[in-house]
Amino acid sequence: MTHKRYLVTGKRQYRWHPPGTVFEALLDPDAEARAIERGSIRVLEVIQPELQNGSYVLPEDWPQAAVDDRTTRDAQERLASSQ
Repeated sequence: MTHKRYLVTGKRQYRWHPPGTVFEALLDPDAEARAIERGSIRVLEVIQPELQNGSYVLPEDWPQAAVDDRTTRDAQERLASSQ
């Protein structure tokens, strides 16, 4: 789920965040646009979470052979149906 990092730029707090504070949130697009327009917040970064290769491991008791068999069968079925 994409969310954003914001800086509170106004003279008043924004949603309980004091001026100068950086926070991350998933704001309603209309509310975000209004807050940016009135100078309350500024978008610092759009955050798109993703898994990096090798950043996770399966549980030790995960049946790897079953995963490999299923993956192979699925790939073979897709290949056969595409020809």
